[in-house]
Amino acid sequence: MIFFGKGDMEGFMGILHDDVTWVFPGESHPLSGSHKGKENLMMNMSKIPQLWQNFAVIPEFMISEGNKVFVKCQGKSRWHGYDIWPLF
Repeated sequence: MIFFGKGDMEGFMGILHDDVTWVFPGESHPLSGSHKGKENLMMNMSKIPQLWQNFAVIPEFMISEGNKVFVKCQGKSRWHGYDIWPLF
């Protein structure tokens, strides 16, 4: 997550598998749903600056099995002057 935190989206995308699946839980969240593939993920991640200020992803834990890794994260941000935690 170091690349993401520094805003290095090219570096971040470089460590992800081409078939990455990124899940934003919920139904009313602007990015809710499963996003499959790097291009789809990047398209949705590019919306973040318009949605939230000071967006951050904080990894809680990781589980790896074979060639797959699951990362549970929390998101935090500011929206209209209010701190939002957890964002997802």
